[in-house]
Amino acid sequence: MADNRIRVFDGSLIDPFNPTPDHIRPWNFIHSSSQINRYAGNGRYPYSIGQHSYNLVQVVPEHLRRAALIHDWGECWFQDMPQPIKVRMPEYRAHEHHAMVCIGLRFGVSEEEFEELSWWDRQIYIDERNAFVNMTDDIGMGDDRTGLGMALHYFREMNWRTVRAMNHATFNMLFPEHQMEYRYGE
Repeated sequence: MADNRIRVFDGSLIDPFNPTPDHIRPWNFIHSSSQINRYAGNGRYPYSIGQHSYNLVQVVPEHLRRAALIHDWGECWFQDMPQPIKVRMPEYRAHEHHAMVCIGLRFGVSEEEFEELSWWDRQIYIDERNAFVNMTDDIGMGDDRTGLGMALHYFREMNWRTVRAMNHATFNMLFPEHQMEYRYGE
């Protein structure tokens, strides 16, 4: 049988298919999410899942802020994949969903909160797409969605270390029961 473990930022080996609460360490996700690009890196500049999550925290109702910050942390184990590809890979989606549920349980975020957040996540996608994806005459993806109307400064290019520091501070603010020291070194 193959070893399903991967090495994460803090050096530990974890099995993303069978995570334990000990595998779910926030600094690993915060670090990784600040470096994984959304849209398979096809934007005008790197735009990470960490920056996406931070931006989402800024616009959702207060009761969804915790879910917004951690909703894509499963991608730190499985990588971000463009939606049209992801929907054709049900096994991948099931593993990513299982990881999200385990992460949510670890930090007290319910599946219902993630489900409610999904509307906001789909809407911010429109704003992201309109802000930094190189457009041709084929604007959009055959949809007529207008997004949340977020200002362009939310989508400016940012250094991954800045995104990591912002998400670290946001995590400590939203999850005071899981306060953590800055553990990244440079």
